[in-house]
Amino acid sequence: ISVTKELRAVAQADLRKFDELLSETFVAKSTRDRPCPSKSCPQRPGGCKCVQVYPEHMFESLPMQITGLPMAYRVSHVISLEDTRQWQTYLNKKEDLESKRKYQGVARFNPLPMTSRVVNKYPELFGELDEACNEVYLLHGTDLRSAVDIVHNQFNICLAGKSTGAMYGKGVYLAESSTKADEYAKDDAGGSHAGVFAMLVCRVCMGHFYYTKDSDKQAEVQVRQGLYDATLGDRHASVGTFREFVVYSSGQVYPQYLIFYHRVHVRDDPQQVEERVKAAMEDDLLSSLLKPR
Repeated sequence: ISVTKELRAVAQADLRKFDELLSETFVAKSTRDRPCPSKSCPQRPGGCKCVQVYPEHMFESLPMQITGLPMAYRVSHVISLEDTRQWQTYLNKKEDLESKRKYQGVARFNPLPMTSRVVNKYPELFGELDEACNEVYLLHGTDLRSAVDIVHNQFNICLAGKSTGAMYGKGVYLAESSTKADEYAKDDAGGSHAGVFAMLVCRVCMGHFYYTKDSDKQAEVQVRQGLYDATLGDRHASVGTFREFVVYSSGQVYPQYLIFYHRVHVRDDPQQVEERVKAAMEDDLLSSLLKPR
């Protein structure tokens, strides 16, 4: 098999489909992992006062540094990754899990991941999934440079939990909700790309997953021992936040798209948001960001 790697800009006509993906999976909720924008508040369950959901009329009486939770995301660029080496690694791992498990009597997602509706609506972008092995599209937020590194070099399991901890052991943590993924996204604050955030849309083989409602760092051990292929941490069921999807092999996840986007807050002027997104679309963002380190 010839090895090729190509990064392609998705056509502007298709950007609205990624806007739709982020919109459809948005949930107006914060967790302790969402950092304080002003870095002045300590971490707390449910997020600090600066990232809560407030009625629009309340902002008149709130300090300006309280921006509230972003209430929408606007996509300015999407990059498609076509990497035969990474793709073949993913297919080999998927085939290995299928031959080992045969996937008879394996638990299915209930409910299906929030990404499913938009993914199924646009097969020309996302392709058919193998439901027998719990193959899904999920989201992963991180800082700009790390997102680009993942596209070039795959996920690095050794870095798992480096910034926010690892509730289910060292693995690749993915989300069905754009809000959850956005908690871990960081822009180039003070730099030339301030206000631009990154999120990966990944094709993931969850296989025979370990389901738990609790924080369980032994989940990784059970997967390493071959009892399971991945972990589904149902924090939505236990504490009302988000489900977390974790794989412990970079071969089980293929980063198919890299989304660059902007956060939209209640205080933002809609016209200024549109101007900002339009300016970003015209910016030479890709040539400066997509160079491998």
